[in-house]
Order: sequence, then C-alpha cells, then structure tokens
Amino acid sequence: YRDLRRSTSCSMLLSTASCLRSAMEGIPAIKVLLGPLQTNNAQTQRLMDEASENLPDPGKRWWPEVQEYIEEQRAYLDPELTLEQVANHLGTNQAYISRAINRENHQTFREYIAVLRVNYAKDYMKRHPEAKLLDVAMKSGFSDAAALAKQFKNIEGFTTREWLQYADNLDIT
Repeated sequence: YRDLRRSTSCSMLLSTASCLRSAMEGIPAIKVLLGPLQTNNAQTQRLMDEASENLPDPGKRWWPEVQEYIEEQRAYLDPELTLEQVANHLGTNQAYISRAINRENHQTFREYIAVLRVNYAKDYMKRHPEAKLLDVAMKSGFSDAAALAKQFKNIEGFTTREWLQYADNLDIT
C-alpha cells in the first residue's frame, strides 16, 4: 500500500482499478476476486446484449400514445408543436418520445411531423383546389407558405403546383 501511495505515476496515469490490480497482483485472494473482471470484450459484449434484450423498450411502450396524440388528435396541426410539448402532454421525457418515433417510423420528430403536415396539405388541396398556398399552409400546421413549399418538395419530389396538375391528370383530387 505504501508503494502504491508513493507512486505518483500510478495515481496520475493509471485508473484506480489498474492501480489496485497491479498492487494486489501477488495476493491470491485478490486474483480470485479480480478474475471475473478480466473477461474478454466479446464475452462481455454478448452478456450485455443478452441483458439488454430482456429490458423493456420505452420507445415501444410510448408509441401508441404518441401516435394517438399526434395523429388522431391532430396535434401536428399546431405550428408551434415541439418534442418537449408532446413529452409533457404524455407525462414522460423527450428521449422516450424521440425513441418511439425513431424506432416505429424510422424518422426524426421533425420528419414525422413534416410528413403528417404534407399529407394533410395534400388532402386539403384535393378538397379545396382553389385554396391559396398560404391558406393550405396555415391549415396544415406550417408557419407560412414557404415552409410548406419547402417540405412538400422535399417529401413529395414535386412542387405543390406540379402535384396538383399531376393529381388532376390522374383524377385523384
């Protein structure tokens, strides 16, 4: 112990566990206790993977409530909607809500909301083909027409005007 305490290189450069391991190497009882800590990384990883498979996934637990609130109650139509608001409304934390959306939809929160809003905008434009883009944007939860136009093009690959012409030609409006 005195040698360990005096050794500045050990206290400064090595972790406490490494220092103890090297200091106690000669004592058989300590070797027996430290043995399980010296498993190989593959075995440790396998054990950790097995243990995590048995843990409940908070994302799966929250998905039905997230979907019900955002989609069925149409929370996505609120242009101010945030991940924090959804978590607060559901009484949980943002990480669980984010994980639920990521795992079930393979999207971020923002992507998920944007897709729902664009789909709503498409449906609205089908029912109201004469509506101005700003009106469509406001009804769909976007803050302005430019935000709708950008997200629409990003998600659909068409501008709203191109999509309407395409929809008219296919008679899907």
